[in-house]
Amino acid sequence: MPFKSVGGQPTDEETFYRTFLYLSQMQHAVSIVSAIAVSVVLITALMIPLGTNYPEAQGAITRDSQTILLDGKTIPGGGFIHLYDSTPYKIANGHIAANIPCDDTSTSPLAILTGQAPNLSAANLTVVNELSNPGTICIYHVDIPPNATTTITDIAIQNPTDSDEELPAGSTVVIGVNEIEPLS
Repeated sequence: MPFKSVGGQPTDEETFYRTFLYLSQMQHAVSIVSAIAVSVVLITALMIPLGTNYPEAQGAITRDSQTILLDGKTIPGGGFIHLYDSTPYKIANGHIAANIPCDDTSTSPLAILTGQAPNLSAANLTVVNELSNPGTICIYHVDIPPNATTTITDIAIQNPTDSDEELPAGSTVVIGVNEIEPLS
């Protein structure tokens, strides 16, 4: 025998019906979400070609790119600006591009240092003539590491001269890291 509403409270039958309707709606929603998830997994699996052989990386593939704006900065004589540190990993594959001051022969008074701190040395930069303006600012680039035996975790820009060097407009260093490995 059903109970009558007392003071606006629902009867047991009304409560049962509302609960049943709510659970039915939830079951329907879960079914829809499950169907979508299964569809995404199947479509993804079909998009990957069977038998594809991807090259195996030596280290962990990563993609980190840093653009350091240096225009208006001053590097004191004998000083440097530390630009990048990958510790506790070494850079197994990367690239540096530096747009820095240069003289009429495309030689820069500045050096890009690479290595594992505190053992840094000047990188052997190659000038990109097509993008350089000798006597003003030149763009240089170098791959990192330069050889299989060099460990690079740190990158800096150094002013090895005795006088301060104020960097002109457009001075930048772009560091791209593609692959890293744990330090051994």
